[in-house]
Amino acid sequence: MPNHVAPFGLVTHGTLDTASSLRRHSRMRITVSSIAFGLLLVAAAPARSQTVNEGVASVSTDHQQVVRRWGVEARRLRAFDRTLGQDPECTAAGRCTVDVNALGVRRWVSERYAWNAGLAFALGGGSSRTAAGPSGSWDTYLGLGPTLGATFLLADWKHLAVGAGPQLDFVFFMPGGSRPKNLVLDLRGVVEGELHFGFWGLPQLSVSANAGLQVHYRKVTGTKAGTTATTSEWSVGFLGERTPWSLITNLALRYYF
Repeated sequence: MPNHVAPFGLVTHGTLDTASSLRRHSRMRITVSSIAFGLLLVAAAPARSQTVNEGVASVSTDHQQVVRRWGVEARRLRAFDRTLGQDPECTAAGRCTVDVNALGVRRWVSERYAWNAGLAFALGGGSSRTAAGPSGSWDTYLGLGPTLGATFLLADWKHLAVGAGPQLDFVFFMPGGSRPKNLVLDLRGVVEGELHFGFWGLPQLSVSANAGLQVHYRKVTGTKAGTTATTSEWSVGFLGERTPWSLITNLALRYYF
């Protein structure tokens, strides 16, 4: 039926059919757009949820938070004999020793593997002076050497990580004066427990202790009465702390940046 305008501005049936058709097409376009948008949300929701879950899982333990970070550590290596009779507290009746400690770094290149490197260093001396007698200088001692190692993660809990690996310490110690010089080589296969302080909000701070098997070699060279004498010793045995106090004093302190 042709379109025409009726009296009083009324629209005929042809015009009404056209308007109705336009509304149907508009509703169809809105419906299709709504369905497409809904499908997009459904497809995106699992991916977003998975990403969030993976992010939470990736930092679920203190150890995982220090992966690919640099850890600076300080630990005790061993004690060496100093020259007797110079320090008033260091007499022939007792042991006169000095601790050689190492400052090193640990880098977890992955969640399962880390390398370790450090430098052992000790330097000291002194002098004595009394009102009744002459003053005297003490022998200056020097300890120096590298330390290397690797750690492979065995198990990981919320605040505790357990790893194992080889460790090599090479230290040269010279007590000064005519005292014998020491060359020490220690090769260890150790299991290490590292406790992180995440329960105090500091997962980057940790202490660690280890135990295992050690191959020890020591060479001592000294001069007495113009004659040079050299002795060497080696041993294989288990490495570990015997008392609670030695466990505390031999803990390695580590902080990750």
